[in-house]
Amino acid sequence: MSAGYKEPSPVLKRLFLLPKDPSLTLSSNYEWLVVTQEPPLPGIALLSRPEEKLAGIRFDPSLLAPSRMQFAESLVLQRMETGEKQGVDLPAGSEGIRYIRFHPTRPR
Repeated sequence: MSAGYKEPSPVLKRLFLLPKDPSLTLSSNYEWLVVTQEPPLPGIALLSRPEEKLAGIRFDPSLLAPSRMQFAESLVLQRMETGEKQGVDLPAGSEGIRYIRFHPTRPR
């Protein structure tokens, strides 16, 4: 038996590392659709982060947020009226983005 991590075969990667469906968020005035894409599985860095437990909930003590939450790696804004899409570059070195919310305005 060899030491170290062995990469799975390409067949296994295709079976078990399928891309997730994108997450969609519609603005409160129905003008914008935000499309985000998460990685298929959490990375080792995310799984190895320290976490605390309180009343049965696991949380990340540095973020004061639930632990092991996925971050979106890509973000695309789509104007609903025209269908025009615009990619948004995330900051270099960031984990990604999560909790996308719009200001609650009334539809026009």
